[in-house]
Amino acid sequence: MPESPDAPDGPDGPGGPEGPLGPVEPTIPDSPDTPVGPGGPDGPDGPGGPAGPVAPASPDTPAGPVGPAGPAIPDNPDAPDGPEGPDGPVGPADPASPDNPDAPDGPDGPEGPEGPEGPEGPDAPEGPEGPEGPADLFQDQ
Repeated sequence: MPESPDAPDGPDGPGGPEGPLGPVEPTIPDSPDTPVGPGGPDGPDGPGGPAGPVAPASPDTPAGPVGPAGPAIPDNPDAPDGPEGPDGPVGPADPASPDNPDAPDGPDGPEGPEGPEGPEGPDAPEGPEGPEGPADLFQDQ
């Protein structure tokens, strides 16, 4: 059927795909007439420099605390011995050793002092009466 010039247009069709990118424009060389633009932001700080020399001590500055002791100096075998130190305290006594049944007896100790005199004993009982003696020769006549 032929198209009618009086007929209304239909809806637009879908768009076609995007075309390829155009060529990159060449860089424009600097021109002496072109004014300089504003500067960019500051960059990050660079690394710090080396430490400066130590300042001389001030007579008004108090001395700092004493540092920790250094490592012990190893013994010098050529150095002379120092003076002998004082005797240390007496240590505790060793505990008594248990009796040894195989050990011989030691010598007897010295005799002790004489003890005090004991109390007086009770009186002895009276003995029996003795026998009658011989007759008296000089009897009264």
